[in-house]
Amino acid sequence: ETIVALADAEGFVSEITRFVLTRSLEELREVFENDPDFQLSLNLAPPDLADPRLLLLLDEKLDGSSICARNVAFELPERATFDREVAISAIRRLRDRGHAVYIDDFGSGYSNLTYLTELNVDGIKINRSFIGTIGTQSVTASIVPQILAVAQALDLKVVVQGIEREEQADYFRSGDPHMLAQGWFFGLPVPARSLLFLCAEKAE
Repeated sequence: ETIVALADAEGFVSEITRFVLTRSLEELREVFENDPDFQLSLNLAPPDLADPRLLLLLDEKLDGSSICARNVAFELPERATFDREVAISAIRRLRDRGHAVYIDDFGSGYSNLTYLTELNVDGIKINRSFIGTIGTQSVTASIVPQILAVAQALDLKVVVQGIEREEQADYFRSGDPHMLAQGWFFGLPVPARSLLFLCAEKAE
């Protein structure tokens, strides 16, 4: 995060985004070929939303490839949606091409119910700061049901971030069966080579 923040401040974060996109598609090509439903999710920084080179790169990498637009999703931090017109336009272009778009770290910044409706995204990723209070009496724990209610009202997919304990996982298991979760409770970050092995093992 520190490197990305520095790159953003120095004006070359979009170069990093394009590098990560290119490298990820190359290293995970075998996974996409073996599992047509596999989805890679990439973070975008605010400058990426107005960068036409991103769409050109997507065309270059996906045209004639076994990788489809639905295999590549994008996550926008709430601060990236501060410029409403740019955000709405970028989200529309990505979704028109078949990419899913999520608001990352939802609840930590600018989004409210009206704005979320205008953005017209596919889903939200709940900020990990709310998840850490599950099972406690903290006031932020009571916000989680409200966020889930908003997602349900707008028919948005939900990804829960930062699950590190069993009681946190249990809290969400009784909810929407289509809800996704991520966190160290399920597994630690791994390099691409290890991910290929895990996917092959799962397929067996």
